[in-house]
Amino acid sequence: MSSNLLLAFWALSISLVIVPGADWAYAISAGLKKNAIAPAVSGMLLGYTLITGVVAAGVGVLIASIPALMAILTLLGAAYLLVMKSIVKNRPLTL
Repeated sequence: MSSNLLLAFWALSISLVIVPGADWAYAISAGLKKNAIAPAVSGMLLGYTLITGVVAAGVGVLIASIPALMAILTLLGAAYLLVMKSIVKNRPLTL
């Protein structure tokens, strides 16, 4: 693995943890709703560990080397987000 790829890998891995995003918004909302916050944070940790392990195993380089596969995964990710949006939008608002 080249030093540029290694640096990019670590930069992304660290940014997943320190940059707040939808995952942290979920953890905060779980804490505010008096739900147990440990499952939310544990799920985030498991996800980060899984992503880091998969990329470290070389799957990221494999996917990046096949442009069609990268496009398919991008479209599948967008479709997943649209489905999740419709599920959340149709759910009744509770406090």
